[in-house]
Amino acid sequence: MSDMEMQPTNPQAASEEAATSQAGPRGGFRNVSNALRHIRGAMAAQDVKQRRADRIMIGVVAVSVLTLLAAVVFTPPPLLIMAPLVVTFIALLVYVFHRMGIFLSVGPRQALIFWQLVIGSLWLGITAGLLVMLGSLYFTK
Repeated sequence: MSDMEMQPTNPQAASEEAATSQAGPRGGFRNVSNALRHIRGAMAAQDVKQRRADRIMIGVVAVSVLTLLAAVVFTPPPLLIMAPLVVTFIALLVYVFHRMGIFLSVGPRQALIFWQLVIGSLWLGITAGLLVMLGSLYFTK
């Protein structure tokens, strides 16, 4: 492969990759605190703008989570319990689809890492759901 093929398509991604490679070894739980610190800094940065649609989707997801919480706390009839679940599923699906554009703004290596995080989050969600379901079946007998 030539040097041109190895370069990320985004100049900002190239500078971030260079900064990342100079940061030293990474691993373990250190990554979590460093990543959260980096995300908090990005959220507070004035030059980072969120689209109006992003803010709306964040609100929709928050409302969906609150409706799920209400469905658990107030125990409505079974058909009404399904409504918040379906709304939450659709809201989260739309939210993820809107966020998929991030793959186009980073280099191939970062896109692969993002994809692995998406798949890992999916498996974490599936596992958590199964644990809750099995736990509720086990402890309610």
